[in-house]
Amino acid sequence: MTAEQLAARNAFATLLEDPAGADGIYDAWPDSHGGQVNSTDLARFLEIRYRDTPAGQLRDLEPGWDRAWRYAQDRLRREVVHRHGRQVINFMAGGWGAGKTHALQGAALQDLAWDGTLKDSSWARKMIDLALAHGWRV
Repeated sequence: MTAEQLAARNAFATLLEDPAGADGIYDAWPDSHGGQVNSTDLARFLEIRYRDTPAGQLRDLEPGWDRAWRYAQDRLRREVVHRHGRQVINFMAGGWGAGKTHALQGAALQDLAWDGTLKDSSWARKMIDLALAHGWRV
C-alpha cells in the first residue's frame, strides 16, 4: 500500500470511530436516500479519495474496501435493531450489474433496503432472522 493509500485508510478508520458522524455523511449521499438504502458500494464513498475521484477515472478500492463493507453491514444491523417505527425491509440480491441499484432508484422505497449480493448466505440468513425477530416485514 502506498503512503497515500495508507493515509486514506487511516483517515477512513478515524471517520468510522464516530458511527453517528459517519451515518450523517452516508445519509447525505443522494443515492442512500437519507440512509434508507444500505450498501457497501455506497459506503465506499465515505472514504474521501474514493469519493473525490473525478468521474471517468478508476477509483482505488484498496484503502476502504474492508472498512466499507464492515460499516455497511454494521449499519444495517443497527438499523434493523432500531426500527424507529419503520416496518418494511427489502433485501436486494444478485451479482454485480444485475440491476439492484437501478431498481431501487426507480422504486418508491418503503422503509429500508439492503443493496448487495447476499453472497454470504450465512450472514444473509442472520440478518433476515434478525429483521423478523425485530418485527420487520421482509
